[in-house]
Amino acid sequence: MKFSKKVFEAKNPFVKMFVREVLRKSKTIEQVPDIGNLREVVSAEVDRIERNSQESYKLKEVVTPTSTVNEAPKETIESERKEEHAE
Repeated sequence: MKFSKKVFEAKNPFVKMFVREVLRKSKTIEQVPDIGNLREVVSAEVDRIERNSQESYKLKEVVTPTSTVNEAPKETIESERKEEHAE
């Protein structure tokens, strides 16, 4: 099989290596060898990872827990306890 006709999948170690390089910014998509569909698969994986990263960041940004205090004043609690014991 000629390399120019090679079909790569996203789980291929060669694809994963170039995806890491592009995400680290040590290579660009244009620097990925134009062998078969390698460049297209790497580009699609990088886009997918970046999109998922942005979506999870937006979810973290939107969902910010707020602290709520549901404590009654101390005087009210003590007076309720006295009433319970008085019965």
